[in-house]
Amino acid sequence: MDLRRLLENKEGMGESLLNLGNLRQEQGKIEEAEKLYLESVEITVQFGELETMHKSLINLEKLYREQDKIEELEKVYYKYLKYMLQWGDKKGIAMGLNNLGILNFEKGKLESARIFYSESLSLKIALNDTPGIISIIHRSFLLMDDSEKDKYYSMAKSLIDESTKPDQLSQMANIELMNYCITNKNIDNAIIQEHLQHVLLQKEKSTLHYFDDLPIEAFYCLALKLNEIGEKELVKLVAHDALKMIGERNSIRNDYFQKATNLNCA
Repeated sequence: MDLRRLLENKEGMGESLLNLGNLRQEQGKIEEAEKLYLESVEITVQFGELETMHKSLINLEKLYREQDKIEELEKVYYKYLKYMLQWGDKKGIAMGLNNLGILNFEKGKLESARIFYSESLSLKIALNDTPGIISIIHRSFLLMDDSEKDKYYSMAKSLIDESTKPDQLSQMANIELMNYCITNKNIDNAIIQEHLQHVLLQKEKSTLHYFDDLPIEAFYCLALKLNEIGEKELVKLVAHDALKMIGERNSIRNDYFQKATNLNCA
């Protein structure tokens, strides 16, 4: 890589920086790894090496999340979105908007998250990106206006067929549970148990890993509904399972679920 620097052969150097960053991270040299990943992003953007740039961004995301550096990650995503807008890359723009939606949701800025998700969803629909459409509907379902929920629930459901992959089936199971809780004034415990079993079964089959891709929002929606109809003990059980899924990750739902497991009312 030093030779490449001397020769000012920057094209292709992004991958070398990425690999060196990975090595430094394995060695526990986090600050060096961060600088290398950032430099890799800058260089790969210049030469349109999107695959390497995405890998560097993913590694930066993991690194920042481990250190709880959400603000730094947000800056990276804004920079990424800026470049995608300059290039007119609709797929990249949708990804950037979605990432910013996730970050704003994690920070509790729900209205900002809703706007980013909505803009990303519009692009995903225009691109006919089925996995992306289902994913964003899943993430933003509880943030949508009531008038939108039925429309997008029906849209997501219409996209499910024999070729649908486990990740999207997992997300659809969560959407189904949320929709059931929202559209029914009185809920049937047997049906709820059926939904929960389906959610957990699909989760086991999928490869989703971010907490917002797990059924946290579905469990939150369910806990709210169970609390509303006075099923306090069931709320505690749902909250307990949700906290296990969240694990060590930050979640704006942590406080609610903690309260629900410890108090008589959620």
